[in-house]
Amino acid sequence: MKRLVRLIIVLTIVIGVATIWLVFQTRKAGMFLKFKKVGVFSRPALFVSTSILLEPKVMLMDISSPEPLSHAKELNIRDIDLENLDQPPALAVRPDGSRFYTFMGDQMAEYDSSRSHIQTVASGEFGFPGKAFGACAQASNRHLWFSLNDKIVEWGLDEPPTTCVVGPEALLWTVDSARHRAFIRGRLDDGIYDFGKNTFSTRLWQDKGLFSDFTESSGLLLSEISASSKHHTITMVDPDKATTLALPWGAQAQWGFDGYVYFVRGSNQLWQCKPDSGTPQAVYLDTKRVVGGNQGYLHVLRLSYDRTFLAFYFWSKPSTKYRYREFAPDPSRHGLVLIDLKNQEYIELIGEDLWLIDNMTWLVRGQ
Repeated sequence: MKRLVRLIIVLTIVIGVATIWLVFQTRKAGMFLKFKKVGVFSRPALFVSTSILLEPKVMLMDISSPEPLSHAKELNIRDIDLENLDQPPALAVRPDGSRFYTFMGDQMAEYDSSRSHIQTVASGEFGFPGKAFGACAQASNRHLWFSLNDKIVEWGLDEPPTTCVVGPEALLWTVDSARHRAFIRGRLDDGIYDFGKNTFSTRLWQDKGLFSDFTESSGLLLSEISASSKHHTITMVDPDKATTLALPWGAQAQWGFDGYVYFVRGSNQLWQCKPDSGTPQAVYLDTKRVVGGNQGYLHVLRLSYDRTFLAFYFWSKPSTKYRYREFAPDPSRHGLVLIDLKNQEYIELIGEDLWLIDNMTWLVRGQ
């Protein structure tokens, strides 16, 4: 009889603990930092996003104006051939905030900070007629780098397109604009390509993930596009000394202005860590349980050029109904968190009024 009583007590405790754990892991979590939730940022900034899940779209949202979501504006873009769109459009912004660029299909479009269209350049003007631009792009105030025909291309913005420099094949990459070199995750080799010298130095980065981020002061970060377990660690690299430091697990790791590394887990969690401590801290969690671990895609975390604004696009339920990818956010379970790291403010946009997002960036004047 005593055994039966003890067994019942043990089972009751186990069931209770399991229930508490399940509730804890699946409940809504929200912001973990002591930041102020606001409807409007006190610093001016423009949020730019693209979507081609339903139709080609470029949306602009002034997050320093009242009710930014309801007053978001759609750019007038030229007709885009959907058959030539098989991946998220690329976006690039000049550091001074004076121009931004969209890359959709075989067309690159330039806009100024007032959202006026400046010019459209077809891929044929760079020597690749009919070829689609890739998923990566980056800008300085004088140069533009982008993916085209599976290669990385550098273009001087004051020069005609025919003067562009075509580099090696690359899956994904990031650029050190000060030294005109690219950190390449290649189809065959990983390494550093110098545009000025036309040289490629191989590096053994093959097992470090495809996503990369670089700042001159902090170095190179390598991580996965998506992460669901502790096997997907982040690596900090000194590209000149070839030294590495392992950080916690996560994906799309990027430097913030505050010295933290920001990264995502699954499709619904945003975390941070200091490289010297390596201890991860939750920033924003849609739920305590990581979901969609292998269903992330390339542009769900984006910081501004000065690393003070952060955007995190998350979802907790995938959908399989869209045209060009096996999974995508279900509009009933997705959201966007915009964070001003400098002023410690954040805006939370959740629900079906929010458009689906493929890529995003920040336009901040006077950076």
